[in-house]
Amino acid sequence: MSKRNILKIIAFVVGLYFFLEYILPEKVGGEFDSYEVNSPVCVEKQGKKLQFYVGNYYKGRGNIGRMVKTDSGWKKDPKPVLQRSLFLRFDQYGLAEPDCAMTPGGLTLLYMGQNEKEPVLCFAESSDDGKTFQKKGPAVFATNDLFKVSENNPNGFLPDKIKTFAAEYANGQWEVFLFTMTYRVFRAAGPDLKHLRLEEEPLVGATLTEKSPNAFDVALEGGAPTLFYIMDREILKFKKDASGQWTPLTWKAPAGNGSNDTMYAGGRYNSADGTLYLGTRQTQKGRPIDSPFETTLCAVKLRDLSDGSPLATEMTFYKKVGAQPRPTYLSYGTEWAGKFLTVVGSFAIFIAMINLMLFHGKKIYQSALNYNAPLGEEKLPGGGAPMRNFLKNAGYSAVFLIFLAVMIVCALKGQTDEAEGTGWKTTFDFLFNAIQAPMGSAVFSMITFYMISAAYRSFKVRSLEAGFLMAAAIVCMVGQMPIGELLASLVPESWKLLQLPWLSGKLLSVLNAAAYRAVLIGTLIGSVAISLRIWLGLDNSVYSSVD
Repeated sequence: MSKRNILKIIAFVVGLYFFLEYILPEKVGGEFDSYEVNSPVCVEKQGKKLQFYVGNYYKGRGNIGRMVKTDSGWKKDPKPVLQRSLFLRFDQYGLAEPDCAMTPGGLTLLYMGQNEKEPVLCFAESSDDGKTFQKKGPAVFATNDLFKVSENNPNGFLPDKIKTFAAEYANGQWEVFLFTMTYRVFRAAGPDLKHLRLEEEPLVGATLTEKSPNAFDVALEGGAPTLFYIMDREILKFKKDASGQWTPLTWKAPAGNGSNDTMYAGGRYNSADGTLYLGTRQTQKGRPIDSPFETTLCAVKLRDLSDGSPLATEMTFYKKVGAQPRPTYLSYGTEWAGKFLTVVGSFAIFIAMINLMLFHGKKIYQSALNYNAPLGEEKLPGGGAPMRNFLKNAGYSAVFLIFLAVMIVCALKGQTDEAEGTGWKTTFDFLFNAIQAPMGSAVFSMITFYMISAAYRSFKVRSLEAGFLMAAAIVCMVGQMPIGELLASLVPESWKLLQLPWLSGKLLSVLNAAAYRAVLIGTLIGSVAISLRIWLGLDNSVYSSVD
């Protein structure tokens, strides 16, 4: 068998491995909360306790699960009751920090939707004890009667980005408190989560803004709001006194499950039974695919003790992460395959750099010989010509070698911790930021003209496929422009499929992403094959040959 056939077989096997690793599940079994659990909230309906919590199956990919209190303890539903969306842009990356309340129509669940921009406060409704929820979109705030939303402001008017929130429903009225990124607390109220009147000024109180909580909750006690701050190692309860000041009551963090590094990750207070439902976490050493924290859910009975006694004696742990998935025969080699590709690619780049130096060095050497050769014995066209001809044949090669050497030396000398402020660091930054980056931008700018020319030829509707391509291009371009948002505002929310920004986002994030992944798989297979060819010296291009 020839070397070429052997190489083809190796490339095919490696490519097949990556292809199967991509299309097949990396792990078998497991549950949606096998990575981490946090942020529980408990609500009672007709004597039955229901609890909702965030279960992560991967870092930052949160779903909301449900548990029901039975005589034997908490019983978990096998599947989440609310999951991240594929099409709604507000919670495509996951859900976090749920809060739940009983309303005349059933259960209303509020949560922070994670996305590529900034978290959005959303809500969903259920009429079957939380077994299923229907998403209703973002909550909308305004300081007046103009409840207007846009692509960049899905929650309407907000004075700042939301860090965390708390909500309470009583007497047909919602009260929502927002803790913002600038350590301010704002209050909003209204009968409908789509029409919440936001107070223009934040709540006054120095103690409210001197700390930033991991979780934040509110309870109505005697009609007056009581705020709870859940910190890393303590719980703060804020209540207004007669003078209108917010006075805190502090509880120290318990020892948790026997370790002093246990911290609170989030939770909510249930005023019906005086219990604070919490998520706890402590650092653990695990495999890279596992969570760096050991997380649990627990219930804490709050006692009004002025001495701030720990709560460990009244702390009940009832939920850990779900069943861990078990690796398949493919996932056992994932880490090894990744390291193998990295090593092979590194060797290929290093060898290619050496061969480039040999190739361009040979050009300079031959041009130098040719420059001094007697007439009639030239090895290159124009032998015996002046320096102009030498530069024509080997000038770019000389420039390449000079800058390659300078960049290597400056990178080795200027990219160390001790090089900050030195001439090596300054030279490297100048060469990279002032020469390399602008030249790269210039090259891509030139490519733009070729893309426009190709797009013009492609958009000639000569077939049905070309018509689809042109329609998709128009939707994507208009949907990303301000006029797209203007046109979308004229379309009612029930006709979301006709809103160009939404449709443009789906074309780019779903259809285009699927095609891109297919191309990426092919590119990875080709990258492995090319890296192996260069590494083994079987490539006949200029990158591995000086002949």
